[in-house]
This record gives sequence, C-alpha cells and structure tokens, in this order.
Amino acid sequence: MKTRLKIKIMSLAAEARIIRNEERKAAARARFLKERQGREADAASSADLRSSLHSHRVNAVRPESRASNLAYALLRGRRYDQVEQSCYSQPDWSRVASLLTTFGDYGLEEAKVVVAQWAEATVEVAA
Repeated sequence: MKTRLKIKIMSLAAEARIIRNEERKAAARARFLKERQGREADAASSADLRSSLHSHRVNAVRPESRASNLAYALLRGRRYDQVEQSCYSQPDWSRVASLLTTFGDYGLEEAKVVVAQWAEATVEVAA
C-alpha cells in the first residue's frame, strides 16, 4: 500500500511542476499581450488564469502533498521531527489520518489516534 501512496506523492509533485510551468506561460502571455499588442482585456484574462493556477497550486496541491508526505513518513516508521524540523503552520492531521485509512491498514479512529501520538512524538510507529 505504501507504493500507491508513493505514486500519489509523485503525481502531486508532477502536477505542481506542470501548474508552475503553465503559470509562467500565462504570465509571459499577459506581458506580451499588454506590452506588444496593447490588448489589455486579453492580458487581464491571462493574468487571471495565472492567478487561478497559482491559487490552485498553493491552496490545493501543496497541502495535499504535505499530508501525503507525512502519511508516507508515518507508514515508513519515520519520526515526525525527522520529517519536519520546523514548520509555520500545522498540517491537516485529519487528512493525514484519512490517507492512512486509504493507504495503510488502519481504521479511521485508529488512524486518528496514531497520528495524534505520532505528531506529539510520544510513540514511534514501526512500519
């Protein structure tokens, strides 16, 4: 089951790369339309597309990737402090627990308890 989670992580990483590339294209297109052709409306549309892509990458793909990587680390038996030495915001622990139920051998309630203990580093979870 860890292999499927690893594939999900690789897919999320590829999605972020693709979105970042499309963001660059949309920004360049907006600059071109505004500076070279004077088409403000089309430039604004391209800028809106870039903003939308950026928002999706930052607000949807990034948290899902973080939760997936944390679930994978837990399944591999890594300690939380080994995975994230410092962070500015708490991860979505309920999403990590949900991923454990999907990709691990845990029920939802059991996964929530394991995640809570793992996050507090009170117990090491062996793979």
